[in-house]
Amino acid sequence: MQPAPLQAPLADYLPDFTRRFRMIVMALAKLVAADLLRNPRLCIHIVPLCTWLNRTIQRMERLLARLAAGEVFMQPRRAAPHRGGPHPTGDARRPTPRIVWPISD
Repeated sequence: MQPAPLQAPLADYLPDFTRRFRMIVMALAKLVAADLLRNPRLCIHIVPLCTWLNRTIQRMERLLARLAAGEVFMQPRRAAPHRGGPHPTGDARRPTPRIVWPISD
């Protein structure tokens, strides 16, 4: 099933929307950072907050770019391989014995 193409006015609006969305989120980050700078204990949260907001903006831009290109459906992702190889299944995966210490009254 092919996705329906976006209407021309909507597809033309998407680049402008991403630019405006970036400006709004960055203005919000600037206001929050200015407020967090007042308290020395909270100023360490500025960099992680800005990183998170920038990643959110990038995700939104990628999503809207795919939408403008007509790629509406997401491709399923494969699970990443584990470092130690595949996990054992069945009997090979037994719980570790727990040491129970006696409680004296």
